[in-house]
Amino acid sequence: MKISYGALLGAAALMFAGSALAADNVGAYGTVAQVTVNGSSSDDIYAARGRLVIDEGQQFYRTYQWAGTACNGKNLSEAEVANLMMALKDRRELTVTPLWKAGAGSTRCLVAYRITAIEVAQ
Repeated sequence: MKISYGALLGAAALMFAGSALAADNVGAYGTVAQVTVNGSSSDDIYAARGRLVIDEGQQFYRTYQWAGTACNGKNLSEAEVANLMMALKDRRELTVTPLWKAGAGSTRCLVAYRITAIEVAQ
């Protein structure tokens, strides 16, 4: 069987381009304004298991969600949700940078996040 190196390189380039497109999107950092966790008895659990609202500054808030119909398969563990609750409690000391993937419609599905300490000028 004869393989064309040009075709092989083209296939490798397509695979690389596909994986680059699948990378997590990085949202704007900000403080946690709200965390909503829908319990198993909630009517909203099928739409979303939970939502995170980030205060990006200048009165602009962005919403991310996980699980549910719009973010199928994009779940957070209990420990990851607990970290978000901690970031809400300590919002004057921490910023959160959401990492997300596109969900149904214009939904931003939270798949990871970075928590960073705010440096206080002395």
